[in-house]
Amino acid sequence: MEDLVISQYGEETWLEVLHLSGVKIEKGEFFHSIDFPEEYIYRLVDCFCTMKAMSQRDVMLAFGVHFAVYIAKCGMEKILLCSSTSMREWIHKIGEPHRLMRIKYPTANLPDFRVEPDANDPRVVVLHYYSTRSVFFEPFVEGLCYQMAQNYFSCKLDMQVLVSEQIDALHHCSWLVRGLEPLELCHSPAVLPSNAASQPNLSREDVPLKCPFSAKLDEMKQSRTSPAVPPCAPPRNDGVGISAHHLQKIFPFHLTIDRNLVIIQAGQKLESMFRDQFQLPLIGQPAQQVFEISPEGYKWSWHQLLSIEGQIIALICPKTDPLLRLSGEFMVQEPLPENGGFYSQSTITFLIRPDIYRIEEMKALKLNFNDFPPHSFQRDIIVAGETLKSEIDYASRMAHMSRELAQQSHFVKQALMTKQVFVRYVSHEIRTPLNIAVLGMEYLEEKLSLVDEQKGAIGDTMEEIKLSCSIAVEILNDFLLYEKMDDGIFNLSLSRVFFAPIIDESHKLFDLQAK
Repeated sequence: MEDLVISQYGEETWLEVLHLSGVKIEKGEFFHSIDFPEEYIYRLVDCFCTMKAMSQRDVMLAFGVHFAVYIAKCGMEKILLCSSTSMREWIHKIGEPHRLMRIKYPTANLPDFRVEPDANDPRVVVLHYYSTRSVFFEPFVEGLCYQMAQNYFSCKLDMQVLVSEQIDALHHCSWLVRGLEPLELCHSPAVLPSNAASQPNLSREDVPLKCPFSAKLDEMKQSRTSPAVPPCAPPRNDGVGISAHHLQKIFPFHLTIDRNLVIIQAGQKLESMFRDQFQLPLIGQPAQQVFEISPEGYKWSWHQLLSIEGQIIALICPKTDPLLRLSGEFMVQEPLPENGGFYSQSTITFLIRPDIYRIEEMKALKLNFNDFPPHSFQRDIIVAGETLKSEIDYASRMAHMSRELAQQSHFVKQALMTKQVFVRYVSHEIRTPLNIAVLGMEYLEEKLSLVDEQKGAIGDTMEEIKLSCSIAVEILNDFLLYEKMDDGIFNLSLSRVFFAPIIDESHKLFDLQAK
């Protein structure tokens, strides 16, 4: 938001927005890795809309467009793309960046997404958005999708809102998303491809009909005419399945359900956690009685699970303390003979892991690094999460110390200025009567007619008074010189010093007391 306003309207506008919204942050502080309250965003957007007479939707739409630009400018473009090679692939991975953001901002209020194909048109998908932020961030999602489609995949996206509803504390919005293919590949259903459209007299009868199985028939014909495999060639191995016993060891947190959505198998560590730590039954229990499925909108339905195979999901167990959240993908296993641990019916296996990013969370679940298999990246995630947490804490401490130092520096400057003003006024107030005393002594010396024996005693006393006043004035002048040194406007110079007059003046000052 800060970068958007500054880049398009200037820094003065951003400072004015901060002032009107009452948000107390230092200049440029939004660019640091600090998790700010969501209320700040609401107040900033409302004030900006009031200043520029813009609708909240237009501002949040521009915010979403600029967010993709800003992420690329910060060098996090690869995280936003999620290795996607097409807009269709990216829209299915739209929730992945939020999973990565949970590592850096574990307390952030992040949304969930769900994508499902449209029943009437396979080129169209339905994007579901679930958030506790009400309708506020809907245009942001649209702006982000538009920018990603245009800049990275050469697509002209069209998003039509189907549903925008509030379900208790959760807001749900769904869009019908068209235009997922690049522009050069997009064709309207009523328009023929270019090679057919270039033939104006081509009628329906002239279009050659092709058997849908012709490709398979050609492949079979080619296989008949291909040379036979020599008898001595080794037998072809298309791969073997993995037994249930090995699956429990390789994936210690996996979960397998049958067509009735009953848990029939679990990883060794997951099963032991439910049995020993949580003291809850797991094997043989209906999955919907043990776990809630996330993102919101997913249901424990065999057909729905088949339609979203390959997407990232989360399984949450509300009965555990602390709350156990598992995330990952799942795969459908076709029925195989009951040989070597295989099942004779179709099953779904969830290849999931504990969704934890901190060592404290790992200790709370009584886990350690050895509980994660070597092929898992969970160890790296926890280490990265701890590293990011320490960096964020360090940046926060440095920002706090910088503010304290700036405040203390302001107090020191105020104290120095007060001291300078005090010394300046006091020196002037003291120097004025001393100068008057010196002048008065000189005047008395001129006007009084004293005899020779009186001049000796009184004249020495008056001379000492004049000398003391002159030295006091010089000391006050030196105070003013020190103030000039503090201000950096005092120049030093080298000169000869004669000690005889200084010793003589010192002798005169203490001569009367010595006598």
